[in-house]
Amino acid sequence: MMARHAAGKKGTAFRRSLERSRELPADKKPDRELVIQGSGCSLIGRGRKVNQDAFYVDPGQRYAIVADGLGGHRAGEQASRLAIAELREHVEKFMNLGSDAALMSGMRLAFERTNQQILNAARRDSESYGMGTTAVVATLARNGLQLAAVGDSRAYLVRDGVLRQLTTDQTVAQVLLDAGMFVGLDVRDIPNHNVLWNCLGCEEFCEVEPSVVALEPSDRIVLTSDGVSDYVDPELISEVVSQDAEPRMLAEKLVVLAQQQGTHDDATCVVMFCNAKED
Repeated sequence: MMARHAAGKKGTAFRRSLERSRELPADKKPDRELVIQGSGCSLIGRGRKVNQDAFYVDPGQRYAIVADGLGGHRAGEQASRLAIAELREHVEKFMNLGSDAALMSGMRLAFERTNQQILNAARRDSESYGMGTTAVVATLARNGLQLAAVGDSRAYLVRDGVLRQLTTDQTVAQVLLDAGMFVGLDVRDIPNHNVLWNCLGCEEFCEVEPSVVALEPSDRIVLTSDGVSDYVDPELISEVVSQDAEPRMLAEKLVVLAQQQGTHDDATCVVMFCNAKED
């Protein structure tokens, strides 16, 4: 990741032209039981020695994670992989409790503990000082898609060809946009737009607000690092993800597109299909 970290305060949700998905109350269930099918792809940035991005798709097709490390080559790689390992452990533990409410609380706790583990690892190794990572986690629960994110790795929902951004970038540029500055500009056009005010391993306190999103059969979910979202326009993401192909192929198309569009950052994408469970 090319982003730098800066201390800051939480911004309110930036309302772009993209639609926001409606939230579903935690005690309400969809009419039909849903399943997901997902896969991902990650490409190292041009001229880079290591890929600081990491992703994981649960073999049981229950959840997926994307993380984007920062803080120097080795440190960024270490941070993103440590985040994946820690988040996997905690998310699976809370998913196995079988309670949507427990999972929601557990997602917050998972991020807090992961943040502490990354801080501890950096303190033990001077070469890892300053390392951190973004992370976005999407889990399939009985009440919909539970999401939690830190930094600027994103989650999108594509429904009927319409792309909806489900997460809000935790960047200084986003806070400025929310405050009414840079009116009319896309966030990507703001100088140093990817400076983060929140990430795993950057501060003692990590701010995360899990949310629940209603799902319908045929929905498609996309998780990306900023190596993709900064270079592939939302309309093009929607167009690619709506194609009739397997999730792995669509994820690969998006990261290749990001490189073709000029990114030198690592590019990572996970695509998940949502379908009604067969009887």
